[in-house]
Amino acid sequence: MESRALPANERKRVRSRTRQTVNLHPAGLSDRFSGMGVADVILVVAMALTALVAAVTDVRRQKIYNWLTYPALLFGLVVQAIGHGWGTIFGLGLVSALSGALFCGVVFGVFAYWRRGFGMGDVKLLAALGAQAGLLPVLYLVMFATLLGALLSLLWVGVGLIRGGGNPDPAGSGLPRVPYAVAIALGTLAAIAVRLDWLHLP
Repeated sequence: MESRALPANERKRVRSRTRQTVNLHPAGLSDRFSGMGVADVILVVAMALTALVAAVTDVRRQKIYNWLTYPALLFGLVVQAIGHGWGTIFGLGLVSALSGALFCGVVFGVFAYWRRGFGMGDVKLLAALGAQAGLLPVLYLVMFATLLGALLSLLWVGVGLIRGGGNPDPAGSGLPRVPYAVAIALGTLAAIAVRLDWLHLP
């Protein structure tokens, strides 16, 4: 049987269909990061690393160390300032970074004063993430972390009751100590997903 050559426009159509078939996902990592500046990519990576390291130390040692939170906060302020200048309070830049850090530090500092089990390490971690993310993105982070923290608290108390006390709270409340850094880390990853448009939220 003789094979006939396809017309040029038909060959283009076939190649286009082939590319669409191979690329099943709407956008890869490179597409998501392509619209971001170098400073933004650095800050996203720093947020993820800061939160994950804090979660590990909180679970294993029941501590979130100053050697992590203070440099992370300073790093966020410096990169925001270099990458975006002064910026605006609800945008990016030093003003937004300072606002995010102060918001988390003050609001959760008061919360930690009244709520046993939520320590100053958690407050300093959130302040560092607020500096790295800026004010508006950290509001997403706090929203996700609060919801996940509530679920984690219920799960942790349930596990503690089943195991006969679980991990006692060093403050003496008699409740299992909840590693809130885990919820903060998960909230951070969810906020990053929003930033990269993996979660279609406004």
